[in-house]
Amino acid sequence: MNLEKLKTTLALLGLTIVVLTTVDLLGRAAWGIDQRFFDPPVVDLDSGAQDERQFSAAYDLAGYDVTQLFREFHATERIVYEPYIIWDRRFYRGELINIDIEGFRKTTNNSEADDVMSVWMFGGSTMWGEGAPDDETIPSYLSEMLNAWGVDTVVKNLGERGFVSTQELVFLYRELQAGRRPDVVVFYDGINDTAAASNWPELPGSHVSRGRIRDRFEFGEVPSEERRELVQSLGIYKASRILLDRLDALGTKTRFQSDDEEVNTQPKFLDANFEFLGNQAVRIWLANHELVSALANEFGFTFTFVLQPSLWTEGKPLHPSEKRILAEEFDSRAMTHIMATRAEMSSIVEERLRNGSLPPNVYNLANVFDKAEGPLYIDYVHTAGPGNRIVGKALYDVLVGQICQEPPRNVTNEIGHQIEAACE
Repeated sequence: MNLEKLKTTLALLGLTIVVLTTVDLLGRAAWGIDQRFFDPPVVDLDSGAQDERQFSAAYDLAGYDVTQLFREFHATERIVYEPYIIWDRRFYRGELINIDIEGFRKTTNNSEADDVMSVWMFGGSTMWGEGAPDDETIPSYLSEMLNAWGVDTVVKNLGERGFVSTQELVFLYRELQAGRRPDVVVFYDGINDTAAASNWPELPGSHVSRGRIRDRFEFGEVPSEERRELVQSLGIYKASRILLDRLDALGTKTRFQSDDEEVNTQPKFLDANFEFLGNQAVRIWLANHELVSALANEFGFTFTFVLQPSLWTEGKPLHPSEKRILAEEFDSRAMTHIMATRAEMSSIVEERLRNGSLPPNVYNLANVFDKAEGPLYIDYVHTAGPGNRIVGKALYDVLVGQICQEPPRNVTNEIGHQIEAACE
């Protein structure tokens, strides 16, 4: 009798394994076919959540496949360790996004002349160009404008997702250490410095994602990430996402395209000392300015520090889609704190610019979109190409004035003559 029960149990166990294996394989096959032939909505590779930004009204006039853009963007998120700056992107070749072997995003419109003015642009994901193809990033637009001005220019995109100004300073130092030399350097910051100040006020000057990186260093793998990756690898999970992602995409697209003006954009969680946090972020940012100034004097480049715009508190007339983005961001206490700290940082910088207590090469672009009525933002800080063009033009105006007033010391005679002629 016991032998018969054992045989039955083993048979049921074997049948269960066969069924589960078959379901898993069928799920994987269905998911693979869907990915290959049916253009599914794009999801974040780490969280598995749908990237709702692909439905933003800011892409209504896009001349490229927005789904393809976000698919390529998420394919670039697998990062590698980089000494001192902690992380960097892997090499990637796509239709809309390209990253070279050194981890630098492609800049279009660069001059192919032998003698060029070299412009290095540092920043976080907004400088890198999250939400835009290669030819619609801030560096690509700036390169187009500077070359049209009459000066042969190569702009290097040194932005990276999540970078704070301290990482960018180290990045600059490492590039100089390697023997490479810029003529002009731009630091474009704000949101990541304030995110670090808001999340870790006890550690001034920290980078973002500190907890995640600390856990990886101390424990190897983060347990919650291991469990999530296991679940996401299952065929039944992949198959379920085929339907769920499309239902989610339909609801998201409807919500993003609604013209409902009655959206509450009042923040809910203003429960921190934002004056303290904003001052801390400004202090670190300006300390890095002082260090870059010393490097500029030693290596002969000109530089500028620019505070970036954000969706909240600035002068831009908000499109209904941007109001919805803002309202949804305010549902998060952490995001509200980051945005409020950045707003305080902007107010502090603006006040100090008015009273003349900041160096002349510090600028605040908080209100750069104050005359742009159409949708530009795809989230709380990133914009589609039209927003990047506006920022590129503002940086072009800043740099032309700066270069004409004090040309870079190390440019060749040919570039010096081009600058002189362009400035007349």
